[in-house]
Amino acid sequence: MSLRTLTTVFLSFIVFGFWGCEETTEFEKQQLFSPSVQGKLAIDTLSAEMDTTFSIPEPSTRASDRLLVGSFSGFECRPILKFANLPTNASISEAHIKFITAGITGDSPQSFTIKAHPIKNDWISNQDATWNNYQENIDSSITLGTLQATTNANDTLIMQMDSAGLELFNRWTDEDSSQFNYGFLLDFDNANFIKEFNSNRNPRGPQLVLTYTPPSDTTRKDSVLSTSDAFLIESNFNKAPNRNYVISLSPWVTLLQFDTNSLLDKFPKGIIIESANLQLAIDRSNTLFSEEFGAFLHILPLTSDLDDKVVEIDSSVFGSPTFSVDVAQISEDSSYIDIRPSTERRDFARVFIQDRIEDPQPIKKLYIGFKNNIDFLSYIALLKHKHRLIIEYWIPPDRRF
Repeated sequence: MSLRTLTTVFLSFIVFGFWGCEETTEFEKQQLFSPSVQGKLAIDTLSAEMDTTFSIPEPSTRASDRLLVGSFSGFECRPILKFANLPTNASISEAHIKFITAGITGDSPQSFTIKAHPIKNDWISNQDATWNNYQENIDSSITLGTLQATTNANDTLIMQMDSAGLELFNRWTDEDSSQFNYGFLLDFDNANFIKEFNSNRNPRGPQLVLTYTPPSDTTRKDSVLSTSDAFLIESNFNKAPNRNYVISLSPWVTLLQFDTNSLLDKFPKGIIIESANLQLAIDRSNTLFSEEFGAFLHILPLTSDLDDKVVEIDSSVFGSPTFSVDVAQISEDSSYIDIRPSTERRDFARVFIQDRIEDPQPIKKLYIGFKNNIDFLSYIALLKHKHRLIIEYWIPPDRRF
């Protein structure tokens, strides 16, 4: 009998006898429960057959809700911004940019200086080839303005444009000028933490405030939001030996493989999986959790092999509300990150486990990465060969009614 047929036959027992705690307790009482008729419940723990850290393409920060600037734990971040909606042929007498802080990342932070330098060539995002060496694509001899990056996690900073900045902005507004508006980069010296500003995806994003005089008109004051912004990422992060890693702001993810075929080998008549939990063993001493986002991980089914050069996700699950399951709960002893109980574990069982073991060639490999990897810095060290897949399932009865 196929598993899909068994699913229909025993659905009523699952709903009544497994998903409700009180009913399950009564259902399993000796005078009421007969394994030969109703089947039985069981729990198995599978250890990961294989685990590895894999490099995927660098993330684009153009879609980030934040602009990160500064340095911490081997990561350096430099925002790139462009204000395209400038007045035409205007005379700008004053200009400043308002940045609203969204948070900070770093231990014992000390304030540092941020400098704005003009960009030499056009760009779309941080992934453009022109940023392979960012110093070659900026004019570091020209400083448009400066500001102090404070250690405050919630403040507003003003970058006042100096004479060089005003001169460049005026050339950008001049239709007859050969100076193209490619925006500017925010650089820094000796930063020991990362400052996070709201990006233009937020109404509180970078705001350019101008005082200017249009041709044959009176002086005006106006403001515009940045039309393009992102941030560059340079990483010299040192991974601890014998650890798998999941890292934001970087291409590093963890891939796992479990032998789910072993369940069918034990129960050739089939089983019905009710709940499944993935437990990732963490090394807290080499882990940095974002205070705001925490263990913001998710699971995706993997179709490629762990030693393939390209990571391929099972496209058949896209469009399903549960194609991605969060792994965000930290155990009481801080030794594991796992899936939250109840609905999410049942979703994981249904989408990732039940459908997979029924397939002649089941998907038994998992992709673990940050659900959002561009708004914050975080890295999680995972102990190799310690990850567990805990499966609760229903074994069909020896005979039917």
